[in-house]
Amino acid sequence: MYFSSMTFLWIFLPATLLLYLLAERFQRIALENFVLLSASLIFYAWGEPFYIFLLLFSVLMNYVFGRLLEAERPRFRKWILACGVLSNLGLLAFFKYFNFFAVTSTVFWGRMQFRLVSLRCRLEFHFIRFRRCLMSLTFTAKR
Repeated sequence: MYFSSMTFLWIFLPATLLLYLLAERFQRIALENFVLLSASLIFYAWGEPFYIFLLLFSVLMNYVFGRLLEAERPRFRKWILACGVLSNLGLLAFFKYFNFFAVTSTVFWGRMQFRLVSLRCRLEFHFIRFRRCLMSLTFTAKR
């Protein structure tokens, strides 16, 4: 589903707005967040349902790193930040460049070292990775 598709404009967007406004009437921020989270996951899964697990893993991983950054002493904060940023960049590098390195190793060594896999992620995945890295850096800099 694209933002310019008729399905999004005439069905998904109005339904999401209606559910959000209904949740807002109850004055429960957790319910509003749940509606927005559910709508985001449905929107992302509409195109590539398999990658929803990757997205959920990524969100959980960043949540854990964020909680650790908040709770740890300043001495370990740099290490936790480095692990969080490297984890995000590692996910990005794997999904962006795995097939490139597999083909390059085949050309270099003359035989197939790795099996090629279809790892095409939507463009939003790459933006999410960079945003998470920037968020971690900003959070740590403020402390």
